[in-house]
Amino acid sequence: MAEVSKFDDFDYVDDLMMNAALGYAERDWRVFPAHTSVAGRCSCGKQCTAPGKHPRIKEWQLEATTDRAKIERWWKQWPNANVAIATGAESGIFVVDLDGEAGMKAVQNWAVENDWEPDTLQTSTGRGRHLIFAHPGGRVRTRSGVFQGVDIRGDGGYVIAPPSRHHTGKLYEWVERKGEPSNAPSWLLEAAGATPNESEQVGKEQAEESQVDANEVLIPVGQRNTALTSMAGTMRAEGLEYPAIKEQLESLNQNLCEEPLDCAEVEAIARSISRYPAGDNGGGGRIRRDENPLYWFQFEPKEYLASRDVSLMNAAQRGCHMCLVAECWTDAGYLPSDPRLLYRLARADCSFEQFDAELQTVMASFQLTEDGNRYVHPKLARVWQEKYAGYQQKKAAGKASAAQRKAKASAEKEVA
Repeated sequence: MAEVSKFDDFDYVDDLMMNAALGYAERDWRVFPAHTSVAGRCSCGKQCTAPGKHPRIKEWQLEATTDRAKIERWWKQWPNANVAIATGAESGIFVVDLDGEAGMKAVQNWAVENDWEPDTLQTSTGRGRHLIFAHPGGRVRTRSGVFQGVDIRGDGGYVIAPPSRHHTGKLYEWVERKGEPSNAPSWLLEAAGATPNESEQVGKEQAEESQVDANEVLIPVGQRNTALTSMAGTMRAEGLEYPAIKEQLESLNQNLCEEPLDCAEVEAIARSISRYPAGDNGGGGRIRRDENPLYWFQFEPKEYLASRDVSLMNAAQRGCHMCLVAECWTDAGYLPSDPRLLYRLARADCSFEQFDAELQTVMASFQLTEDGNRYVHPKLARVWQEKYAGYQQKKAAGKASAAQRKAKASAEKEVA
């Protein structure tokens, strides 16, 4: 029999959590066990910044299930594990996560502005509410900060469900649980970034486009620190302070990483980036993250470590160099020429004076542009352009296919 920790020994009725998980599975919602919070402390045993909110298992995206035997096995091992529901097309739902006063005010404004009543399944959380809607098909992106206090939990995401315990001590509870999730209004789907018209994969072009979208969601293990650091930098550039950066980064870590980083590492990234001046985006003319469709595309670091230039660097120089290589991918292969901005982007742990003295070595694989305002990494810029051209082709093919289906459906409707 599995050992029961002190976190699995508090005032829950026997099998309450397991029965709840089995009930969700009967709805065809994929579930998995999350950590438990007692008195604000997490059962992971670490200095956790998201107690009771992160998975107990690895590869939860693949392991989440509706299989009764598997669910019973999990909750016999962890009797009072919080229940997590994997959102997205496979569970047939997406969730609007309203956090705190700002989130609740947002839904009130929506109701007034759109003459809308949120008559769908709803749960209360420790500080807000979850609105559960039917998945429209296609793809609903998991996104943080859609509006102030509003996140979307769609494909690749998850939510904690009743009767789990929030770190505030409150229980997640049902506010409205009758019936099935309702269809979200079109304006809400648009705000959520849903693409319901591209749900069918017609032909090779649509299949390829679906793969492009999948690559945008999951950050592989070897790129988590770089990706999250870059995202934190973007938040700081937009003026966000440490608490907001940390909160959003924790959400992105749990929902966008193949295997989430330890919470302490995420907090360290947020704290480090928050030390930089607000509004510093690394130089004018950079591509914003949401304007760079290839931001999440993988590139193989080994390819950029195999050059003669890199072989001549010491370990510290090589580390700065690879930070800059990863950073320039977010701007189509370019970097600002300002040494102080490069010093920040390189995450150098030496003084600026030492970094500046070694800059020529660190930047050996880069070239100054003709106007002298930016550096370019020729090889990476070429790869970016090739991938971007392919992305545009797939995107155009997908839109053309969607337009054809829409025209066909319209014609059939007129005939009928």
